[in-house]
Amino acid sequence: MDPRIADRFDLTLECIRRHYLDPLAENPLGERLAYYADFFSLFGDFDGYARFFLLNDLLTSDRSAVRSLMSGEPLSAFVAPAFAVSPTEYGEYRQRSIAFVKARNGRILQLGVSPEQSADAMHGCSVCAAAIAPTAYSRGSPQRR
Repeated sequence: MDPRIADRFDLTLECIRRHYLDPLAENPLGERLAYYADFFSLFGDFDGYARFFLLNDLLTSDRSAVRSLMSGEPLSAFVAPAFAVSPTEYGEYRQRSIAFVKARNGRILQLGVSPEQSADAMHGCSVCAAAIAPTAYSRGSPQRR
């Protein structure tokens, strides 16, 4: 795991954005993203990728940058460590992460896909379906209510 990314989704998305801008430019995940270039080409550009995966709420209003879940500001550099260094910073990161997940879940619900359809589309994987529509599943468990 690259210490400039850790397991942060916002930083991973920034790597993907930079890959679309210039696949040969320095990028903490550049080599791995280049390996999957055929996959990323399916979406045309970063905007197509972000729209397909309903990631709009992590982008700036002009869609030119990824907003940091740590600070809320547009990402400009990969600075290690990629994790929070204080309880306050972690609390802000957690709050922004939860807000993003709720906003994305709202976008998914607007598509009109029921939890049952989601599970069927994901080969019956109730864990994946719970991630898409968590209100249809018991809290903390992928079991159906």
